[in-house]
Amino acid sequence: GAGFEHRANLSLGYEWRGLRVNWRVNYLSSIQDTLDENGPPLDPDVNDIGSYVYHDVQARYAFGSDLQYEGYLGVDNVFDKTPPVIGQNG
Repeated sequence: GAGFEHRANLSLGYEWRGLRVNWRVNYLSSIQDTLDENGPPLDPDVNDIGSYVYHDVQARYAFGSDLQYEGYLGVDNVFDKTPPVIGQNG
């Protein structure tokens, strides 16, 4: 059928004083749309999508006499990887 058979997430975090940094890796397995109700099968060159890995990073910094203030910065898809697309017609 259609859909990712396997998905996985891995997070690595580091904390030091008021600084917290987190790196997240998101894995999506390969996919092939094989559902008959979607119409005739597509050409495998269009329909077979390999696995993908995306990376996200976040940083937080707490400051002030009691660390009562906090700044946050995050970037999803750090390497700007283009998502896979399955065509609508073969």
